[in-house]
Amino acid sequence: MFSRTQSHIARKQHKCSLCGVVIEKGEQYTRTVVGGDSVDFCDDKYHSKCYELVERYCRKLDADDYLELWHVIDDVMENVC
Repeated sequence: MFSRTQSHIARKQHKCSLCGVVIEKGEQYTRTVVGGDSVDFCDDKYHSKCYELVERYCRKLDADDYLELWHVIDDVMENVC
């Protein structure tokens, strides 16, 4: 399994994987890529504030396993957004 999280400046519009609102060209965003043998490939893009919300939520739950992040995102989308 591999995972990578990086900040980028958008060269084109993207849709935020958490809130669904457009990330505008020129806006900073966070991109996460996860894949591997036993994990589905994910390539998600988030507004920087949306990703900070997910990270803060993970810390609150003490979720240190990276795979738990996706469960947290689902929970945040259902209960916060």
